[in-house]
Amino acid sequence: MAEAIADWFAELRQPLEVPEFEPDIDDKDKEKDTELRELDAVQSGLIRKRVNQPGSGAKPLNGDLVYLHYSVATAGGRVLQSTRMEEGGTGVPLAFVIGKGCRVPRGWELALLDARVGEVFQLVVHPKFGYSHPDCQ
Repeated sequence: MAEAIADWFAELRQPLEVPEFEPDIDDKDKEKDTELRELDAVQSGLIRKRVNQPGSGAKPLNGDLVYLHYSVATAGGRVLQSTRMEEGGTGVPLAFVIGKGCRVPRGWELALLDARVGEVFQLVVHPKFGYSHPDCQ
C-alpha cells in the first residue's frame, strides 16, 4: 500500500503535458486585433509625432494614394535619406498607397492616417514600426 501511495505521489510530481492551443481567428478579428495593438503602440509612445505646421485638408484613409516629402535622420540630426533637394534628394515626393503595395514603415502610415493635407511633422518611430516592421518592403 505504501508503495502504491509513493508511486502515486511520484506521478503527481511529473509535469503535466499541456496541449498546444492556437485559437481560430478569422481575418476580420485578426485585422481588428492588429488595429488595437497599433493604437496601443501609438498611445504608449512607440510612435511619437510633433506637428510643426498644421494642415488644412482632409485626412487620408487606408487605400488612399498619398504624396510625401520626407527626410530620415539620426537622433543627432544627420540626414540619411531624403526626397527634398536641399537635403540631397531628387525633389520629387514619394507616392504610395496607404496600407497597400510598396510599403513604407508602418509607423509612417499610422502617423499619416492622423495627418491632414499640407501638415508638416516630425516622427520618432520605434524600430518595431520602422524599417524592421514585417510590412515594410
